[in-house]
Amino acid sequence: MVEVRNIRKTFGETVAVESVSFRASPGGVFGLIGPNGA
Repeated sequence: MVEVRNIRKTFGETVAVESVSFRASPGGVFGLIGPNGA
């Protein structure tokens, strides 16, 4: 299992991801899709 808590990613002054947490179980499928589908 992988667990991530409160991830933040910035590009210079632009915040791309703020306070994202998730848990991925073994054998599971996980995807993260933004508002523009990327």
